Amino acid sequence: MNEETDPVSSDAIATSRWRQLSSDDSASYMALNRALRTLAGAATAEGKPREAAALNMLAHLCGMGVQTDSGTGPYQPFMVFEDRRSLLPEDLTVDEVAGLAKLALEPDVPTRLRARAADVAWLRISPRAPQYARVAIDAYREPPILAETFFDGGREELLRAIRLCRELGRDCAERLADIEAAMLGALFSETASAGLRQSLAETMAEAGLGKSKRAEIARVLEKAANFARTKENFSGARELFLAAEGWFAAVDRDSAVRVTSAAAEMWWLEGEFFRERPGGGNFMAGAAYEAGVQLLRRIPGKYRAALDVDARVTRMRTRLSESHERSLDDMQSYSTEPVDLTTFVEEARTRVAKKGAWEGLCAFVQLVSHPPPSHWREQAKKSIGESPLSSLFGSTRFSKDGRIVSRSPGLTLGDVDSHETQKVIHERAMQNLLFFQGFVAQYPSGHDRC
Repeated sequence: MNEETDPVSSDAIATSRWRQLSSDDSASYMALNRALRTLAGAATAEGKPREAAALNMLAHLCGMGVQTDSGTGPYQPFMVFEDRRSLLPEDLTVDEVAGLAKLALEPDVPTRLRARAADVAWLRISPRAPQYARVAIDAYREPPILAETFFDGGREELLRAIRLCRELGRDCAERLADIEAAMLGALFSETASAGLRQSLAETMAEAGLGKSKRAEIARVLEKAANFARTKENFSGARELFLAAEGWFAAVDRDSAVRVTSAAAEMWWLEGEFFRERPGGGNFMAGAAYEAGVQLLRRIPGKYRAALDVDARVTRMRTRLSESHERSLDDMQSYSTEPVDLTTFVEEARTRVAKKGAWEGLCAFVQLVSHPPPSHWREQAKKSIGESPLSSLFGSTRFSKDGRIVSRSPGLTLGDVDSHETQKVIHERAMQNLLFFQGFVAQYPSGHDRC
């Protein structure tokens, strides 16, 4: 259910004080959202509720998040509450959509506001009016591709422009080619940071662009990785090597294997870096060695001898075992005051006393009834909801000899249906069940007093 608001007239949108927006106000959609809400507050203070409503509507539309990998629509609401959410394009009236369509064609409207208004008009006007999609594409594409803009919403804006180009097909082939050329120009720029290069390469791969420049993109990424390695930025170098692997894979198999091997070496160096660090460094080192082994195992057999893969795997596994054993020394134990359970134990013994083996076992297992599986899932959801930080980060469990026996992913906040969140809920439910079973098995009559 959307947040309840009165409809806004197209005239109120047109005459609202959006012209007071500055270039700084339009630096990003979040900045635009804040600026529009500030203008709405001023309109409210002046006793102009219709104008305030129009500005708040624009603020909500600018606050929407772009969904680049969802089939539920291109946007997600700015705010979501338990039983309602903020505005989405499908909530707008015909008159509101007409006001946005008119706004999109205003000559002085800020670029990002123009893009959002035109995009909503393209989504809502029926029959579809391609001119609004073209206006949106041009506006999304207008900001320069720089690190400060790309990582502040620019990536999602470009992906949205690319999707709109593909929706229009041949009509926007030239626009799509221009976007691809701009992204390649930014990626190959001498002033581009390694992070921007990597993110641009990943974005182009996601969008299916840059295919004619695969080798060049891969070489630029490999060069950036080698530079990061000289600065002992092992994690950054590794990610760049792996990004290069993806681009090499289709055009140069030998080079793809080479950068995979280099990425595995970064895991080794990272493990060595953490190995002697106090305060849990062995945990980090062990994780690095294990990841390095998994990466080396991806290398095809015909390359293994030349890259000394088997010896490197053995070396990493030796370090991995050492790290696991030493990790136990980094752990701390916690204890509480002892609890006298003598009464509970005696009561359990009384219930099974003077019975045969079979009757005694039957009496023992029936001492306490087990709640259904749904109870444990609901209990897990409730405990996670009350203390989300306890599940926010992934966890690893070790055996007594230091071996890793299981891992849990971190919680995905705001996405209850994600695979990771469902796995966290399942594992918490199983932990609670096992604790319950262990307690009942040792102190069965104590259940009623828990």
